Amino acid sequence: MNTPCIGILGGMGPLASAAFVNTIYQQWSGEIEQSAPRVLLHSDPSFPDRTTLLLDGRDDVLLERLDTAIGVLSDAGATRIVICCMTIHCLLPRLPPARRRPVVSLLDTAFELVRETPGRHVLLCATGSRQVRLFEQHAAWPEVADRLIMPTAEDQRAVHGLIYRLKRSDEDVTTIAAEFERLVHAYGASSFVAGCSELHLLTRCVSRAGAGAGQRCCGLDPLTRIAHRLVQN
Repeated sequence: MNTPCIGILGGMGPLASAAFVNTIYQQWSGEIEQSAPRVLLHSDPSFPDRTTLLLDGRDDVLLERLDTAIGVLSDAGATRIVICCMTIHCLLPRLPPARRRPVVSLLDTAFELVRETPGRHVLLCATGSRQVRLFEQHAAWPEVADRLIMPTAEDQRAVHGLIYRLKRSDEDVTTIAAEFERLVHAYGASSFVAGCSELHLLTRCVSRAGAGAGQRCCGLDPLTRIAHRLVQN
């Protein structure tokens, strides 16, 4: 039981965090299941809508819930914690250092992927992330800003709507993926940054379809990168 334990704060939405657990075990290449990583999923769909509360100035409600949820995972033995919500990362600097320490930042990982990947990429994220300037306030923003395409206000509304459609379990992800791809190609790009954890469902769909299928676009997905690293350590 001395094996490092991965904690996942999910439920925002539940399909994305459940898919991330699946990705972790797909990335694992051990021969016996007893050597697979230990994972704790704390999936709490009752978390208030991040965009709504941030835009209403009620971020203190989110901060309290975030602090409590990270504490639950830490107390249960998690040594590394992944928060499956990009938007709520804007509150991490306001947490006590002890709470922040085990968190693996999706935001840091997204910028790492952009730095490593040539070309221009469409940044797809929830409207809450855009409104609080989550990405623009990151230290790496000046380095990569000229290679990130921010959708227009109209397209951002479309992106936000598609993200919320991904949260539902009654719609085919393939259909939604095709709409995202048309939007990305409209900007003359062949890749996008998965700036919302819900887009992990999209990148998994694109990956299954195969990179060479038609006009498939490439997704720079921090959750996939993090899953790979977690199973290697």
